Formats: sequence, structure tokens, C-alpha cells
Amino acid sequence: LPGGLAAAFMVFTSKTTRFIPPEKQKALVHRKFKHMQGFVPDLLRILSDTNELFFDEVTQIKMKTWSKGRVALVGDAAACLTLLAGQGAGMGMTEAYILAKELKKAKGDHVKAFKAYEKILLPVIQGKQKEAEAFASSFVPKSRFSLWLYHLATRLIHRDFMINYVFRGIDMTSVFDEDYVL
Repeated sequence: LPGGLAAAFMVFTSKTTRFIPPEKQKALVHRKFKHMQGFVPDLLRILSDTNELFFDEVTQIKMKTWSKGRVALVGDAAACLTLLAGQGAGMGMTEAYILAKELKKAKGDHVKAFKAYEKILLPVIQGKQKEAEAFASSFVPKSRFSLWLYHLATRLIHRDFMINYVFRGIDMTSVFDEDYVL
């Protein structure tokens, strides 16, 4: 980072989704990572001496409908894929575009437009949320072998053969085409 600073991104699983008070967050990070080796003990020492810690929970929003009355939600408010999926901004713009087009097609009939918007996008979002759930497990490997695979994939991800494998079968047609190819 600028100024010779560094940032660390540490992820762990938890069965609880309760709020962790700021004064207990550092202790929790220490407990979760105390068994790790390499540079992690140094990170934990630095964590002890800093007042800068961003601690958050990775979650998904799952709703059966994104509208009520004259209000429709888009983006993360409607259907957060998760921080780990990395598609929130793009999906938010896609949702806004499709909602606007459906409002135009329905000549302002918001009830008709909202139904069409949800019919088009709900199956897509639900599929992407399932993909995100599956991908999330790769962020927190559960075994040494999974960790080894994660490190191998990280080293290979920029190679052409890996890029072709990862993006195989992905339709790159724009959603902004009239037929909303998603």
C-alpha cells in the first residue's frame, strides 16, 4: 500500500453470526490463527499493536421478492452475492438496467415491471448465490490438501490454460442486449 504499509485479509469460518464487540475482535482473530506458522505470528504481533482493524461478517441476502408497493430493491439490497463472489457492482448495474427497461416496457406500470424484473433475475441471482457459497469454501480450506490446492491454484491462475479453464462455457454476450442474455 502507499507509504510502505501492508494490509492483511484473514478469513475464518464461524457457526455464529452474532455481533463481536470491537474490544473482543483482536482476541478472536488471535484464537483463530494462533496455530498457524509462516508470517502469521508476525501479523498477530502487529495486530496487537494497532488500532486499525476492520472486522466484518460475510453474508448473503436471500429474499423471495425484491419489491413491495412502489419500492423495488436492486444490488446488494436485493440480492447480495457476497464479498467473496466479487460480482456485486456488476450485478447491481445489471439489475438497475433491467428494472429500468422493464419499467419502460410496462409504460410505468410498476407492478407489471417489478414482476418481470424478478422473473428475469431471481433464477440468475439464486444460481450465482449457490456458486458463491461453493466458492466461499475455497477461501477457508478445511484440510492441508485443500490448502495445498488453494496455493497451487493461486500460483497458476494467471496462466493462459488456467484462464481458459476457469472461463470455459461462460457466455460473454452483453446483458445490455435487448434479450437480456445473462
